[in-house]
Amino acid sequence: PAVSYRLAINRQDNLKELLSTFSITDSVWVFSVIPIIIHILLISFLTLTKHTINFNLILNIFYSNKDFKVSDQILNHDVLSFLIYCFSTIVLGYAFGLLSNFFENRNNLFTRILGLSNDWYEIFEGNILNSPALKNDDALDIVYVNVLSNTKETTILYSGILINYYYKPKSTELDYLVLQSATRRDLRKGYINNAEQNSDEKQNYYSQFTGEVIKIPGDYFIVPVKEILNINVSYLNIISMADLPEVS
Repeated sequence: PAVSYRLAINRQDNLKELLSTFSITDSVWVFSVIPIIIHILLISFLTLTKHTINFNLILNIFYSNKDFKVSDQILNHDVLSFLIYCFSTIVLGYAFGLLSNFFENRNNLFTRILGLSNDWYEIFEGNILNSPALKNDDALDIVYVNVLSNTKETTILYSGILINYYYKPKSTELDYLVLQSATRRDLRKGYINNAEQNSDEKQNYYSQFTGEVIKIPGDYFIVPVKEILNINVSYLNIISMADLPEVS
């Protein structure tokens, strides 16, 4: 059940990334709780329905006890029942994982219980918005980012639709961003020095109105976080014609 539960959890990107930061000890502790709960529920159900569990047979099979004598008829029945029980735990483990994903998407229940809150997830998923309507996954259509990146040659502003983001292995620290419909603007062309102007104070700055915006070819553009100076995030919603008010 622990394996099937983990497979279901991996369908939720946030939980998949955050649980990968767990140490081996933490993973063993977390993924032993769900199997214990499942076994308690199943054994309680069998007890309430007055079904018996031949623990003696199961233990002797596990311990390879040669002196334990059983007939083929009893063995076939009990082994088949045990395999059905194991299959039931696997199915319930996956179902519990899907249920955890459901509550995680609704109110971040799982991450709050385990103390896995992540600021980057809150920002990129729009959970920091105060508007209840925009917290709905169906309402938030596009996350658009402007990334100020520092290269060896110059400082460049990358812009595009945020498709995905990835953490460093065993860490909640960002590793790189994946953008779509990306553009770039070389800030050297927007550099202004007013020393030549009649001014008492010399100021050097970048103008937001200069510098040519160039479309980056390709379907996806990857920006390493180690080169990022800051990130500007915009939440956009696409309004369909049906949502527009009627004009008489």
